[in-house]
Amino acid sequence: MYRTLLWMLTIVVLSGGGIAAAETTLVWSDLLDGGGSATDNGRLAVFAPDGDLIVGGETTERLGGSAFFIRKVDHTDGGQIWSQRMPAPDGSDMFVTGLELDGDGDVIVGGYVGGCGGT
Repeated sequence: MYRTLLWMLTIVVLSGGGIAAAETTLVWSDLLDGGGSATDNGRLAVFAPDGDLIVGGETTERLGGSAFFIRKVDHTDGGQIWSQRMPAPDGSDMFVTGLELDGDGDVIVGGYVGGCGGT
């Protein structure tokens, strides 16, 4: 069975007299498909000091386990600024559970490796 979940990042601009009465306008959206019949999950997002968006999650390619995937996109048009894929060294699944920025704006990623073996 072919199953794929796509990341969808959506930014909206709120205008009007408060949240309850606000109208929303779609500014941009973006989809990420890691390929194959695997699952991709966008889990966390933070805004960088420059206003751009950093999103973290997992992506799975045809072979091997899922990998951390971190991507920074331009807040004005959703264009990719940079991305980083980090697989587990033993092919196990990697899961993102935390995404923060330090005082210098560097990205700190937390998570765990699932299904690993060894002693």
